[in-house]
Amino acid sequence: MPEHHPGEAPQTGQTPPHARRRKLRWLAIAVPLVLLLALVIATVVNGHTRHKDKAASGTVAAGDAATAQPDLTWGQRFTWQNGLTVQVEAPAPYTPSQNANMDPDRSIILNITLTNGGTTPYQFNWTVFGPNATFNGEAANSIVDADRGVGVPPLTTIAPGQSYTYQWAFAATEDPGVLRLEFQPDFGGQKAIFTGTA
Repeated sequence: MPEHHPGEAPQTGQTPPHARRRKLRWLAIAVPLVLLLALVIATVVNGHTRHKDKAASGTVAAGDAATAQPDLTWGQRFTWQNGLTVQVEAPAPYTPSQNANMDPDRSIILNITLTNGGTTPYQFNWTVFGPNATFNGEAANSIVDADRGVGVPPLTTIAPGQSYTYQWAFAATEDPGVLRLEFQPDFGGQKAIFTGTA
């Protein structure tokens, strides 16, 4: 093999040492970046698939996706990260008692069920939890009927593994409209939204 003396150009076919070092540096940077990008894409695709599957099955869990959760409807269930769930049954006709705060032409009532699937007791307070409701885009008028325990559920503690159901009634127009309900487990908490015909 011919000798290579300092100052002489490298022979044809040989890669200079500095070029080899530069190539290794680029490989050391590029390979981790490619792996990181593949991991991010796989995570996003997997999360999107799980979110669609849960929405289709009638159960949505908070935090499953970075985007806002879709509205649910009657009979479906929303689960917060602490394990608390809420489910709203389809509205039914309601006739208020004579001592109710109002007697509209048409009234509807809903059963709302909370289940504590977490590990700590949940302090239920309807003034915080809701529902906050609109009917056809305007604030819904709640019916308070203390004689029948409607619209004034007591403050209560729901132990882990236990459920609690309360009733809420609204004044409605003669023709069916869109009822939208918002619930949140605490001040500033993520909202569960139910929308449907009532």
